[in-house]
Amino acid sequence: MIRIKDSKQVYCVHTLIAIVIACIMGMNYKNADYNSYGQMYSAVENFSINNFDHVGVVWYGYSADVGYNILTKLFLDYAIDYTWFRFIIFIAGFLTINIIAHRISSYSSVILLGYVIYPCVMDVIAFRNYFLEIFTYIAFYYYCFSKKNNSRNYIFWLFLGMTFHSSGLLLVPFALIVWLKKISNKYIDILLNVFIIIGLLMPAYAPFLLDVRSIAADSITLDVARRYAGYAEKEVNYGYLVMYIFTIFPLLILHHVRNKIKKCKLLKCERIYINNTYNLFWYFCMLMPLAPFVTAISRMPRNAFIIFMSAISIYLYRKRMSLINNAICICLLVIMFIGFNWIEMGQSDVVINYHYIMYDNYLNDFISGFFSGV
Repeated sequence: MIRIKDSKQVYCVHTLIAIVIACIMGMNYKNADYNSYGQMYSAVENFSINNFDHVGVVWYGYSADVGYNILTKLFLDYAIDYTWFRFIIFIAGFLTINIIAHRISSYSSVILLGYVIYPCVMDVIAFRNYFLEIFTYIAFYYYCFSKKNNSRNYIFWLFLGMTFHSSGLLLVPFALIVWLKKISNKYIDILLNVFIIIGLLMPAYAPFLLDVRSIAADSITLDVARRYAGYAEKEVNYGYLVMYIFTIFPLLILHHVRNKIKKCKLLKCERIYINNTYNLFWYFCMLMPLAPFVTAISRMPRNAFIIFMSAISIYLYRKRMSLINNAICICLLVIMFIGFNWIEMGQSDVVINYHYIMYDNYLNDFISGFFSGV
């Protein structure tokens, strides 16, 4: 396994910052999904492998993901309440992100900064997806940095992620796509390019799916028709354009980065990481036309943003640009990530959820109570 060296001082500072941020995330006690996950946590006491089926999930109200149920039941068996469960998981998860980021790049500050801006807030709300995001990050790291059995490592870590959020299954075919591209057969290349073009043209034909809605409702199910409507009909911050923007913007940046690194001295694993990140977002582009059928596809680019930031941090470190140019690049990325937050949640929801996380928080209550008593 190849590891990028970083100074112990930087690593210690980042670890301390990671713990503080994880405390803020983990001590939050109010957000859009907090009560739902709290009820799910309490219901898991009824979970067992024998009653783990659709009826059991509906009847008792625990999660449909076996890995999440096993972990929560383990904590519940030790009488650990939901608040402490979240706190421990966020600490462990953020420290894991910190470790992987330091192994990938000596500019790990860029990775952590990007993650804190986006999608950190979404991870506080979508708790199970937080597990999948971390396992995806680990899987991609081993896939690119491991000298052997990289595909097995990728599938293994993704499988663990799928036990916490089944949408991780959508990332499994990516390894097949990379393998097909390596074959470099002209028929395979044509087929892949056709899928990519269909994905790139998605905004042009998506509105016409409204005409298909009535047919879909009659011949398939009303649920599918409803998904078609959401795909084409809703506002930008809720509809199909979200995935398109979140896929195309990183794709354009990665295309620029790939052209710039051709003359840079990179480790082989670093070049593989950047190229595979570029391929990953092309894969998301290929998935876009399927979004009406599989709504979980829309969360895939969000889960890969920390991978995207890792690729950018490798580029910034190896390109050796001036301090001013680096600062400009980082500022532009920060603006982009703030924009992604605004687009995904909408302006009002961003403000509300940030307020929840910062102020409806046991850590904030403790600090406020301490100073008010002084």
